[in-house]
Amino acid sequence: MRNNSSKTSLFLMELIIAILFFSLASAVCIQLFVRSHIISNKSVELNYGVLWAQNTAELFYGCNGNAEQMAAFSINSDVQNNGNKQVLTLFFDEDFHSLSSDQQLKDSSDTAVYRLTADISKDSGLMICNIIVENLENSQNLQPIYTLEVSLFPDKEASYEQ
Repeated sequence: MRNNSSKTSLFLMELIIAILFFSLASAVCIQLFVRSHIISNKSVELNYGVLWAQNTAELFYGCNGNAEQMAAFSINSDVQNNGNKQVLTLFFDEDFHSLSSDQQLKDSSDTAVYRLTADISKDSGLMICNIIVENLENSQNLQPIYTLEVSLFPDKEASYEQ
């Protein structure tokens, strides 16, 4: 009789150790899945940031550095003039669909999650466009997703077209 109880307690101990091992393994797997999900989201964010920054840079070249023309081609963009500096701003929702400032005020579900700013400045004939795409969800610590700086000599570019 004593032999049977020792075998049962040994089997129970082995079962507890196996359950503990599988629970630890599942905790590690869950952490890996969460980290991979976060990395995947950041990768999607970066891809859209690069795409919109490159599109804005091509628009800068195509419009010969004119922010008003860039705003005419960009949906829901806003241009502000600050002396010899112009700032083109675009807002996006969580799926990188562009939002107008009117949409943000009317519908609280369409709040901006991402912002693209293109600072266009002119310095002795050279036009510089500094493009920044950033995530607005963490307003205390704004970290740019992607930055791109492009330059243009509008007078030289116009002479090549002739």
